[in-house]
Amino acid sequence: VAGLALVLLCILILSFPENELLGAEQVADRESKLPCWKMDPDMDERKWVAATVSWTSAAVRPMLRLAWESSAVMVLSAHFCLGYKITGYLIAVVIILYLVAQTIFVRVCARMSDHRLVRRCESLELIGVILMLRWPGTLDYAMQHDVESTWSAFAYISCFVLASGLIYSGNCLLAAPMNAWSTKLGPRKSCVLLYNNLAVQVGSFAGSYLSRFFAGWDPHQNTLALMIFPLVISHGVLSETAFTTMRFFTHNRSSMSPDPAA
Repeated sequence: VAGLALVLLCILILSFPENELLGAEQVADRESKLPCWKMDPDMDERKWVAATVSWTSAAVRPMLRLAWESSAVMVLSAHFCLGYKITGYLIAVVIILYLVAQTIFVRVCARMSDHRLVRRCESLELIGVILMLRWPGTLDYAMQHDVESTWSAFAYISCFVLASGLIYSGNCLLAAPMNAWSTKLGPRKSCVLLYNNLAVQVGSFAGSYLSRFFAGWDPHQNTLALMIFPLVISHGVLSETAFTTMRFFTHNRSSMSPDPAA
């Protein structure tokens, strides 16, 4: 792992352009006029909405991701009785699905607005949760179709892995349009990213405790889906409310913001 990290570091050093070409000095001078923890002097409603939504989203995303990461392992190893070795390979398949989704995302993101990208990512999460849900059955039914019957178990496991890939991909890719939107419309980048990182730590802390609760429940994929479903819905409501509110403030200037024509 350390060797791979060293190779990636060398590639970054050789591939990235010089600071002079990027204008890094001008950016650093503009960002350093105020400490990174202080808000802009001209904070209006639009900046507050962008900043608040960005920080809330940054807390919800790792909460959902950590809840899935720890719980999916238990579903595969305990419910489907696959063992930790095969479970590890299937988790790697989910990461491969995410890499494929990321490649597609990079190709299409330039042709879509931030709002459309957020909707696409949230749609992936919602489709994944729906695919993960199953009609509840008895213990004998689960034992027969999820463990003993090879082809039935293969179908259910494949559906669970695909659903997990959609949820994980949508969750990880969601960070790009949300961060881009908040840095364009919110306070300066250093301030937004500082509190984004703090929100990520809070979400990771809450996600670790949420995943611990799953250990005491039935390790079934329905339990996992019902646990992360409120997070998916709440983030969708949050983003739609934010983009709608931002459009309202754009078309109707607030009385608190100075009018340039005055």
